[in-house]
Amino acid sequence: EYYDYHLRGVIIHVGTADHGHYYSLIKDTQTNKWYEFNDILVKPFEFGDLATEAFGNDDKGKSN
Repeated sequence: EYYDYHLRGVIIHVGTADHGHYYSLIKDTQTNKWYEFNDILVKPFEFGDLATEAFGNDDKGKSN
């Protein structure tokens, strides 16, 4: 209880240890809404989908 942390961003890597793609999930602290930043694509993100997005979802992270 001494420390009070608030998650504001997540970096996700898709690929292998020697190559892949990174993208970010960022929280707007003024509106408390989350956004996905993936190359030139920026779109709203449902934070409740984080477990699916960040663990084992092979199709995500590929830029369109």
